[in-house]
Amino acid sequence: MKMTVTGLTLALTAAVLQACGGGVVREDPLELQESASPLYISEYMCAERWVEIYNPTDSIIDISNYTLVAGQRRRSSNKEEIGPKGYVLFKDLHDMADGTPIYLKDGDGALVDIIDNPKHKKSKSTTRLRLFDGSFMEDNTDRWTPGFSNDLKGYKAYRASRRKENQSGVFISEICADNESAYTDPDGNIVDFIEIFNGSDKAVDISGWGLSDKENFPHLFRFPERTKIHPGQYLVVNCSRDYENISNNRFYCAPFSISNGEEGVFLANRDGYIVEEYFPVSMLEDQSLASLNGKAYIATYNISPGYPNTASGAMQYAADKASKTALPQLFIAEAMPGDESAAGWIELQNRGTGAFQAEGLTLTDENPEKASFTFPQKSIPAGGRLMVYAGQQSAKGLAAGFEFRKSAALCIRGKDGELLDYVSLGDIPSGMSKGRDGSGPAWLFYRTPTPGSANGNGLASVNMAPIASIPSGQYDGIESLKVEFFADGDIYYTTDGSAPTTQSKKYTGAFNLTKTTVIRTMAVKNGSIGSPVTSWTYLVNEGHTLDVMSMTSAPAGLFSESTGIYSNGGHILRPNGQEEGPGIPYPYIQANFWRKWVRQCNLTFMPKDAQGFSVDCGTSIFGGYSRINAKKSFKFKFKRKYGAGKLHYKLFDNRDFSDFDCIVMRTGGQDAYYTLIKDDLASYLMDDLLDVMASRATVFYINGEYYGIYWLREKVNRHFIASHYNIPTEGIDIIQGNCHLEHGSIKQWNAFFNFATTHDLSTKENYQYMKDHMDLQSYADWVIAEAYIGNKDAGNVRVFKSPNLDDKWHWLLYDVDLGLISPRNDGCFLYLKPQSQKICSTDIIRALLKNKEFRALFLDRLEYQMHNVWNREHMNEAIDMFVEQIDGEVERNNNRWQNTYKGWQGRIEGLRKFANERQAYLREVFSTDPYIKPLLHMSKEELDRCFEQ
Repeated sequence: MKMTVTGLTLALTAAVLQACGGGVVREDPLELQESASPLYISEYMCAERWVEIYNPTDSIIDISNYTLVAGQRRRSSNKEEIGPKGYVLFKDLHDMADGTPIYLKDGDGALVDIIDNPKHKKSKSTTRLRLFDGSFMEDNTDRWTPGFSNDLKGYKAYRASRRKENQSGVFISEICADNESAYTDPDGNIVDFIEIFNGSDKAVDISGWGLSDKENFPHLFRFPERTKIHPGQYLVVNCSRDYENISNNRFYCAPFSISNGEEGVFLANRDGYIVEEYFPVSMLEDQSLASLNGKAYIATYNISPGYPNTASGAMQYAADKASKTALPQLFIAEAMPGDESAAGWIELQNRGTGAFQAEGLTLTDENPEKASFTFPQKSIPAGGRLMVYAGQQSAKGLAAGFEFRKSAALCIRGKDGELLDYVSLGDIPSGMSKGRDGSGPAWLFYRTPTPGSANGNGLASVNMAPIASIPSGQYDGIESLKVEFFADGDIYYTTDGSAPTTQSKKYTGAFNLTKTTVIRTMAVKNGSIGSPVTSWTYLVNEGHTLDVMSMTSAPAGLFSESTGIYSNGGHILRPNGQEEGPGIPYPYIQANFWRKWVRQCNLTFMPKDAQGFSVDCGTSIFGGYSRINAKKSFKFKFKRKYGAGKLHYKLFDNRDFSDFDCIVMRTGGQDAYYTLIKDDLASYLMDDLLDVMASRATVFYINGEYYGIYWLREKVNRHFIASHYNIPTEGIDIIQGNCHLEHGSIKQWNAFFNFATTHDLSTKENYQYMKDHMDLQSYADWVIAEAYIGNKDAGNVRVFKSPNLDDKWHWLLYDVDLGLISPRNDGCFLYLKPQSQKICSTDIIRALLKNKEFRALFLDRLEYQMHNVWNREHMNEAIDMFVEQIDGEVERNNNRWQNTYKGWQGRIEGLRKFANERQAYLREVFSTDPYIKPLLHMSKEELDRCFEQ
């Protein structure tokens, strides 16, 4: 939350401050003479005890006699001067205290600037910007920039200053961030872990080095003195926020857990400079991210902490772990997760010589509070088996009452909650089961499941997928790119986007790539099940100015006439409106691209200046009538049956969450061949007032082929609402278009709509009903925004409510591609004149405007939007920002889709004309139109107040 604070005018009680020499100085800084110095405090942080001073002028300023007073200390700068637009940093202010004034005095002892009541913000600094009137705008941020400008450029420069090239050969080799059952520390606690490896030929002393999940606090864990890591040696650090309670220092313990998709893992040298870092993303439960060189990582169930990151290393780790444990008397003999065709099940076996009484034991998934089954009175004879099935009921045996998800770990717990046995379901290949033969705790995989019977012959492991020598990414300014792959066993690959099999090409040596290439790999080894498929995308000398998203999928599922979701399906499409001749009429409903087909794919994100991700998911064609265009939008679903159950990645800087169940790669809809930016521009401008889909300009590739500029967007669904408001998904109702149900129930919407359109809303009682059932400001903002934009696609409306929010209907801005066309566009009439469409029916707004209280609210919101959102200067600045983002890519995009760069420039100028002239037209309409004038009955004073002159 930003706020404006007027400097030198705030009340301040006198402070008793101790001078460095030990004398007591009783000084009220507000009694000091005010200095003419232009310097001011631009950033400070009580938690880390530093203060930054800024020179906003174009001149050098002598600060040799300046003094900073913070807490009980006076400090002079170690610099003689501060340069133009430069910074001086005062560090290690050990007596700097929360609430104790911080102030700067010049050489004459006059007061330059003051923070009268500094606040301690854990992990955040406070930035200050002096405004024209002398007041300050303050903001709390976790992106510190001590000594650098308080913006994104400064943040990047500060981050770069805290990094050093790693020449030690020590790197982060494995990370487990979402451990449910795969790994335990020596005391049996289920924890995350970080493995580091010395790949050099010399021992490296890492005494005082740090590991952390906080970039600005790189030494949350420090390696103790005399810690050396020898060539080829692995060190494992167990990670848990509870280690203060559970650790006895017998092994390396870090006091933090690892976040999947939000925070990174940082390895810092003794001086606190970061030498290695990786951001765990796209991992499933019980997986780790493994690397051979600290550059390219794969997500794998073959965890191997302390062992080589190969299939053999993982098998050796599992064998050594199993040799240290014994099967309990009642153990999990076999398990299989459920899918859409059948419920999952778990088979328990009594290996004892006498009967086992199961009553009171519980079967849980990873969250016992949400999913738990307590065994009834049940005696299992010696050698006997007991089946428990997922779901609410089963004719075959006991029903657990919850689903056995492929991602879950099923646990058998004793009467006191102690863990007796568990099985992770995540690594079980489709159609197979996982179990043990009773001779020991080692797991086997069975191609033929045998529920209730003795297990057959099993395989010891699923082979580990190949690891590349370098990660997917954008590689420019090179002659060629050498890519090697490493795996246990034989590697097979494809380059057309299809999944490889043993009939595909066999890898025989490094690739030397001279053009953009997608490579999909798998590994096969005798005695193991073939590995999962991994996908790699290498963009060679493409020279993009934007981040890149690459989709890789079997070509037949995308483009073939019979199964291709992008295809016409062999149909001849008629021109719009044509009724004669062969083919199918507009909107071509029989074409494949209208079908709800989903195809398995890999999605690889390659940002310009950050780590990306590679994740398997499902994809389908997205959009309404825009799917008729040659350039089509895609929706990506993150579900277990396609790969990842969620995407864990910080996609948007203006969103404080990083988990997504669905995202969209959008062409721009009906604007895809024009400005390319309309809906994204409107969403950006309205983001503080209404719920909108965040967006990110991105170049899109399909199977290595360039598809042009797309917009990476959020997908509006119940998860979107839940994420935006941090509420559960249960109970959310979403209504779309002309009163069509998108999710939940339509019953309450119908009752609300019926009341709103059949009652006199000018009365106090009826207006109170509306207050109780809708967010009036949300609705007013939505009507005003749609009217200004002139959006003629009135079916693109979304309304939602949730009992976990305020149980009121809220409006969000959605798909305004058909707006922002002409400044005299009459689309505003659609939202104010009488008409019969239901969800955007003007019956509601026209009835509400009869109420004086709502009319006052409406005019207040109109004034706010016209002066703060849609004003000419702000609109043109936003247009400039969006144009600057994509300008370097537009010509190539338009060549791909048979448009011209000059034509795009003309459309952008039309958008500027709209921004400059739209308010004048709305003012004219609101004051003269025979329908709207008596609806709003705005006086000249109200028109002058609401619209720019």
